[in-house]
Amino acid sequence: MKILASVLLSILPCMAAAQAAPQAQSKYTGSISYTGIYTYQNFNHDSIYGATSQNLAGWGITPEINFTRHFGFQGDFVTSYSTDSIPSLTQFTVAAGPRYTMNPYWKGTPFFFGEAGETRISYGNFGGNHHPAVDWEPTASAGIGFDVNLTPRFGLQFVPAEWMGQRLDYNGEWQNNFMARFGFVFNFRRP
Repeated sequence: MKILASVLLSILPCMAAAQAAPQAQSKYTGSISYTGIYTYQNFNHDSIYGATSQNLAGWGITPEINFTRHFGFQGDFVTSYSTDSIPSLTQFTVAAGPRYTMNPYWKGTPFFFGEAGETRISYGNFGGNHHPAVDWEPTASAGIGFDVNLTPRFGLQFVPAEWMGQRLDYNGEWQNNFMARFGFVFNFRRP
C-alpha cells in the first residue's frame, strides 16, 4: 500500500504539469479584428488640385498571434477610399510588426504596436499630373489601442491614435497620415 501511495504521489505532479502546459500555451494563440477606419491624410508635398489634406474612410482586418502574455506579432490589411470627390484616391496597405499588450485595466486592455509594409495608392483622373496613376509606396505606422472583452472570445477594439507615414516614390517625400479605428475582435484564446 505504501508503494502504491508513493507511486501515485510521484505521478500526480507530472500529470498536473502535463495538463497545465497545453492550457498555458493555448491561452496565447491570437485573435483577429475587423475594424472600420477613418484616415486624415496630410499632404506635405505639392498640392493635388489645391488639396493639402484629405479624408479617407474604409475597413481593415488585423490578425494577431501571441508569443507570450504581453508580446505578439500582428499583420494589417487596410483598404481606404477618399470621401472627397476631388481628388479621388484609393489605398490598400499591407503591413506587419510587433504588438505589446499591457495588463488588463478594468475591462479595457491597452496595447501598442508598430508596423512596416507597403501601400498601393490609386489616384483618380488628375489630367496629366507628374505622379503615376498607381504606385506601391513604403509605409510605417505606430499606434495605441484598447481591446474591450465582452466575452472570452468576442470584444470591441478602439484605436484612437495611429500615425502612418508613407514615402511617395515620385518625389521621395514622406507624408504624415493620422488614423482612428473602431471594430470587433474575435479571440482564439482559451479562457
